[in-house]
Amino acid sequence: MSTIKNINILRNDNHTINLVSFYSEGPPNDNALNLSQNKELLLSKAKKYFNKISLYTPNKLYKLGLGKYVKEYEKTGLVTRNKGMSKIGFCAWKPKIMLLELKNMKDGDILIYRDMNIKKYPVLGNYNNIRNLVLKILDIVKFDFFVPRESKFLELKHLTKSNVIRELGDSHQFTYNFPNIFCGLLTIVRKSKVSIQLLKKWEISCLNERWINGEKYGKLHNKFKWSCPEQSILGVIIANWIRKKIHNIPKHYPLLGFRDRNIYKLYWYDKNKDYEYLNLL
Repeated sequence: MSTIKNINILRNDNHTINLVSFYSEGPPNDNALNLSQNKELLLSKAKKYFNKISLYTPNKLYKLGLGKYVKEYEKTGLVTRNKGMSKIGFCAWKPKIMLLELKNMKDGDILIYRDMNIKKYPVLGNYNNIRNLVLKILDIVKFDFFVPRESKFLELKHLTKSNVIRELGDSHQFTYNFPNIFCGLLTIVRKSKVSIQLLKKWEISCLNERWINGEKYGKLHNKFKWSCPEQSILGVIIANWIRKKIHNIPKHYPLLGFRDRNIYKLYWYDKNKDYEYLNLL
C-alpha cells in the first residue's frame, strides 16, 4: 500500500461540490435513534466547504411520499452490527437521496455523501480541504463514482447475505471474493449518465426485500459474518460492472482506501499484491 501524502493541490476551483447526508430524529418523528445533535455539528464543520448542504430525515422522506425507502422492520436479523438500521429501512434511502440531489445539479457537478454521526465517530467531522481531496480522488480513480475499499481482508462473502450474491451477482466466485466497499465513509458522485445509471441500479436493488432486509434466504457462505445491507448490494453491483466491463469501469476499481477511517489518510492498494481476486475473472 502506498500512502498519498500530498492532497493540497493548487487548483482554479470553479467546481460545484455539494454534500448530502441523513440522520434520524427519534420519537415522535421516527423510531430510530435521535441523532439530531449531529446536525449543527455537521453544519458548523462543513458549511464553508460546499456550495450546498442537504440533510434528509425519515420524516422528510415520508412527507415527500418516499416512505418505502425508510420502511420500519420488526427484525434486524443478520444485520447484527447495526440493529438500528431496521428502523430506517436498512438504509435503502441512501442512493435515493443522492439521486434527489443530483436531479437539480448539472452534468459534471460533484456530490458527496458521508454518514453524520459525528458525536460517535469524530473522524466524520473533518472537512478541511475536502474539495481538493475529492478532485484528487476522481483524478486517480478515473471514474465518475467512487467508494473506498474498506480493508485488505474483508470481502463481499463476509458481509453480504449470500442470496444477494447468488441472485444479483450470478453466484460468481469473483463477486464472493470482491473487496468490501465502505459507502458511509465517503461516496463521491460526479454527475454523468454513467453515475446516474449506477445509482439507479443501486436504488432499485435496495427496494428488493430479499436483498435489503435482515432475513436469511437459503444457505450462508461459510465465511459470512454479518450483513451490511445497502453497502453490500452496492458492492455486488460494482463487482458485476467490473466483471462485465460495463462503461469501462477500471479493473482495479476502487483502487483506494483510507487508514483508520480517516479520509485524509488516503492510500492505494498494490496492484501486484492486493488483487488476487482478479484471477477469477
